[in-house]
Amino acid sequence: MKIPNDFKGKVLRIFGEEGDLWLENLDQTIHLCKEKWNLTNCTLSKDLSMNLICFADSKYGHVALKVGVPHRDLFTEMEALSIYKGRNICNLYDYDVDLGALLLERIRPGVQLLSLENTSERIAIASELITKLPISIDRDGKHSLPYYRDWIQRAFARSRRENKVGNKMLSYINVAEDLFNRIENQSSKRALLHGDLHHENILRTSNGWKAIDPKGVIGLPYMESARFMENQIDMVDSSERLNCLNEMTELFSNKFNEPMANIAASVFILRVLSICWTFEEHKQPDNISDIIDGCELLLSYFKSLQ
Repeated sequence: MKIPNDFKGKVLRIFGEEGDLWLENLDQTIHLCKEKWNLTNCTLSKDLSMNLICFADSKYGHVALKVGVPHRDLFTEMEALSIYKGRNICNLYDYDVDLGALLLERIRPGVQLLSLENTSERIAIASELITKLPISIDRDGKHSLPYYRDWIQRAFARSRRENKVGNKMLSYINVAEDLFNRIENQSSKRALLHGDLHHENILRTSNGWKAIDPKGVIGLPYMESARFMENQIDMVDSSERLNCLNEMTELFSNKFNEPMANIAASVFILRVLSICWTFEEHKQPDNISDIIDGCELLLSYFKSLQ
């Protein structure tokens, strides 16, 4: 199986020497997965990020084999999918921690929500899935999933320590941290969240839509809407962003029975967090000024709801 060079480069950039060793053993890992699950007709997906995806036939039917460098986020995905049990998300048939491999349901036809051109239709479909996906979690329950607070504290502390993001972003980090503390202290509700529910992670099935590729994080249920909202805002013309933001904020406010200000705050918090993560990957976006301007739009909108 020929592995694309751009995929190899991404693995090396993210995982360094560990990724290099993983790539050296990748053919053997795939072979072991094929043997373990009796996979046939394996074909490489054209859509690869930091994990290798192969489609195959198995005793479960059509499946997707996901193989990655064994690391915390991959293990978190395994645990999250085990809790979801196929509820509004792809089924996890089996997994192997040592191989860093997950055997997943292949969603058919698998068309991404991104393919829909009508903005209101996208929002309506996403809102149904986003409000159904969170699963209530006992705060003292037995799990090893991270909390949203962990994400915030780790990323913001690193950004402050490394100081790559610039003074303006550091000021947004301070505001986002204060807002997060405020909204988190307002409610004791906690749920398992997908944590990365953007347009490409929502796929059409034969009778509806399902999510794929959860990060798996414990947080306030309505924060599940933030990733989709953040992405959707960037997909419309600048002149329409405020209207689009208001439409989504009002919709999710009604769906989750939360104040519009809390929904708006969650999107701003995630935008700041996403920028911190981008810098952690050792890259500065070419459109960093536009991204920072997006923070200002979201913060101004939140303030207008106070």
